[in-house]
This record gives sequence, C-alpha cells and structure tokens, in this order.
Amino acid sequence: MHRLVTPLMAVTANCDVLEAEASDQAGLASWVANIRPAADEMATRIADMLMHMGGD
Repeated sequence: MHRLVTPLMAVTANCDVLEAEASDQAGLASWVANIRPAADEMATRIADMLMHMGGD
C-alpha cells in the first residue's frame, strides 16, 4: 500500500501547490487542469483496489 499511496500523495500535494499559485499565473491553470483529474482517478482506483484487497 505504501508504495502506491506515497507517490500519489506527492502528485496530489504538488497539484495543491500549483492550484494555489495558478490564481496568480494563468499558465499554471492549464497544467493543473491536466494533472488534477489524473491524480483524482488514480486515487479512486487505488482506494478501490485497497478496499477489494481488504475485503477478501
């Protein structure tokens, strides 16, 4: 679990920083708009996988 969650948390944390900065720099908004949905999808897939692993 740790090997999956730690890199995802790094991506998510960096998205949070970019989102905070994006209001000041229009160029960052497009990058965040590209990264955030992918990070959210990975988080959902990892959570689902971990739930199924724990449920067996």
